[in-house]
Amino acid sequence: MSLRKKVLLENGLGLGLVVLIVAWSVYNLLSLGQTSESILRENYQSILAAYDMHIALDNQDMIIRDDLRNLRPKGQLEFKKSEDIFRRALGKARDHVYVRGEAEIVDSIETQYGRYVAEFFDRFILEPSLSDSLATSYQGSFLTLSDRIHGSFIKLSDLNQSSMYESSLRSRLVATRAAWSMIAIGAVVLVIGLLFSLLLSNYLVSPLKRLMEASRLIALGDYSVRMPLESRDEFGQLSQEFNRMAGELAAFHEMHVDRILAEKHKTEAILQGIEEGVMVLEPDLRLSTINSAAIRLLELKKYTPGTSAAFTELIEHEGLIHAVRSLAETGKIPAMEDSQRLIAIPLKQSVRYLLFSVTPAWNKEGGLAAILILLIDVTRLGELDRLKNEFIMAASHELRTPLTSIGMSIELLMEHVSEQLKPRERELLTSASSEIKRLKTLVSDLLDLSKIESGVIELDFQRLQPAVVVERAVSLLADQMETKKIIFRQDIPASLPEVRADADKTVWVLTNLIGNATRYVDAGGEIKLSAQARGQFMHFSVSDNGPGIAKEHQSKIFEKFVQIKDYGKVGGAGLGLSISREIVRAHGGTIWVDSIPGSGSTFTFTLPLV
Repeated sequence: MSLRKKVLLENGLGLGLVVLIVAWSVYNLLSLGQTSESILRENYQSILAAYDMHIALDNQDMIIRDDLRNLRPKGQLEFKKSEDIFRRALGKARDHVYVRGEAEIVDSIETQYGRYVAEFFDRFILEPSLSDSLATSYQGSFLTLSDRIHGSFIKLSDLNQSSMYESSLRSRLVATRAAWSMIAIGAVVLVIGLLFSLLLSNYLVSPLKRLMEASRLIALGDYSVRMPLESRDEFGQLSQEFNRMAGELAAFHEMHVDRILAEKHKTEAILQGIEEGVMVLEPDLRLSTINSAAIRLLELKKYTPGTSAAFTELIEHEGLIHAVRSLAETGKIPAMEDSQRLIAIPLKQSVRYLLFSVTPAWNKEGGLAAILILLIDVTRLGELDRLKNEFIMAASHELRTPLTSIGMSIELLMEHVSEQLKPRERELLTSASSEIKRLKTLVSDLLDLSKIESGVIELDFQRLQPAVVVERAVSLLADQMETKKIIFRQDIPASLPEVRADADKTVWVLTNLIGNATRYVDAGGEIKLSAQARGQFMHFSVSDNGPGIAKEHQSKIFEKFVQIKDYGKVGGAGLGLSISREIVRAHGGTIWVDSIPGSGSTFTFTLPLV
């Protein structure tokens, strides 16, 4: 019998005992539930009915006592309501007759109450003129009937209370019996389980101990050790495989082991001496080799050197994982920007930035033999970039105040002394005002870009309808497009889902893209704005039939201060698309351009759906 069958058999026995305990527990719980239900069904409803009849009869007695000689219509109506309550309660008591002697009591109550009601109608309703001695009549016949009926109520309640007490005793007996029986069965199951556990653990541990001892001897260099073949189960197969491994190790040891180990140690020493992080992966993306620099740079404190681990379990950076998987699947190094090849490792008081590169290694057959990952610490460069952004942010912020002051001064001069100046002087003053406005726009753009890149700017995320955002953006440039006689079309379905974005920043991106298209499209040209939901993102596209963008420029137009001067329509400082890219990235989206020279361009960016 195999080890698996033995374990399944022993576990099956344990599970059978557990099922037995569960079944016995369920049976006892059902017994207790039936006993409790019997108490509620057979006794409690009868006691409630007796109480309701008692209250109704007391109300009728009170009505008669309050007006003995001339029972008013209101009193009669109240008497009738109490009678209805009494008879409903009497019907409930009759429906719940389960105790011996209870039916006779209910019949007695019904008979006595019938006489009580009949005498009420005879004395107070049919012959009210004969009511001269009503007080005496009430103290006689009515009070006697009422007391008898009340006595029957007490008998009915006492009878059901006694039955409830007997049922509770039965429930206590069932609960006690169930508790002791479960304790007994549990103790038996515990003893049996412990016994089987001891037997199974001894059966499993004994061959493992022998295997550990044999492995220790092989580690010490004794390749002659062999495991005895005592069974045909999995342990026997393991012993057989161990013996085969020991034989192969002995044969391998006869080769030039020392030379191979020396070469291996030399390679490891070279890897450990490199300051950059180096990782070597197998084609199945398991870690083959890693140097100490990579462990230190990636903060892999839980990784034990020399062990094999899945690469995706050690690394959490999506960009690096994507690059490695793409290389393993296609055999080609994926094209990535420097910003996508950057890894940020959070430290206690700072952040470490690593730049990675992925390189394949091929075997003789042309297949992928390994994947080499090189990690370069660029934290200093990142810090310099951060300081540069902070400097630009501070300088832009400080320049806004004097530029505003100079602009206001020029505006005042143009307003008050323009008529006293010569034409050439007025022209210079107008040119200075225009340059000041342009400089203020440049400073504002630089400040916005620096805030976005440094993460200082805050985004007000809202649920936005794409049609509303598009309408705001188009309204800002409608006059400009109308002046240039541009044909504007839009395809924004009203049924599009909402996006999660900052309204002002999204309008800014759309306005920038539409403004760029307006600048490059000739008079009478065409611009189209469309939106479409794809997967978890909304795709916004701005298309034009302008001159298009050359292939060599398409990868650079989103960088800072980059302008295409081939068509002589340069405007601004070349920061619009760079700011747009950073805004879209801050939303978790992407932006790109599709263009064929001479056939127009299409700028597309994505925003996450709600």
